[in-house]
Amino acid sequence: EETALLFDKFDMIDFDIITPLNELLLNDDSDLFKSDSSFAHSDDATKITNNAPKPLVSVPGAHNDIIDSRRTVFISASALAHRWRRAETKSKANDCDGTSDNALNNLRKQCDNALFFFGSKRSWLFPTNEAERRESRRQGKYEPPLFPLELSVLIKEKELRIPSEVYFLKPPTLEYKGFGNGCHPINYLAPAFQGASTWLESHSLEPLILTREWWIDDGYAGRKSHTGVSGRSVVDNYEIGEHDYDSCIELLIQSNPALDPVL
Repeated sequence: EETALLFDKFDMIDFDIITPLNELLLNDDSDLFKSDSSFAHSDDATKITNNAPKPLVSVPGAHNDIIDSRRTVFISASALAHRWRRAETKSKANDCDGTSDNALNNLRKQCDNALFFFGSKRSWLFPTNEAERRESRRQGKYEPPLFPLELSVLIKEKELRIPSEVYFLKPPTLEYKGFGNGCHPINYLAPAFQGASTWLESHSLEPLILTREWWIDDGYAGRKSHTGVSGRSVVDNYEIGEHDYDSCIELLIQSNPALDPVL
């Protein structure tokens, strides 16, 4: 979701036929790598916490092959917007046909119980000034009707839940230089993903596996890959704080089989 070109490609993808895969706080003191998570701690947060879904408790051991239940995590705001628009269209068609199936209601329920792990900056979805609006428009299609208003409202609501159910990988102060540049120079400590890892732990999930030896040597090699991506690619992705989809999906699943990443 890093460029307008990529957003255009989403219109050619039928996300409904893609089978889901089996599947904040940084310790770094630098403000540059801190996600924009202050919204979850605002005075308004208490207004909706009673409606928040109960967090999923991870299976002891975290890496068992058998999981009783998994929690969906949507990893792309733009793909989710596309999915939402398709559900709106299908629901309108069903209303006209008199059928009871409501694709939009089903998606609403799925989203309400899901986590959102987006690779964007928060300001791309919710710009507050003209400079942020210009940057948002350069990066993609984040305005209605292509980005449904109802979805924007839901994202804000989920941000306010405690713990927050939304994580934006790119920090608010980042001067983004395009896909492949990530959030920071190569750093084996992976500060951007350490923040995401802490966020997942706040939902009673396991921390992300951010040990390069595990991915490059025998750890990943001894597991079933869900995307076919190489361990080196996963490491290269998280060590610069990038949000390559296959690498993120593999990182999430291997670290937490209790998660079901959805593009």
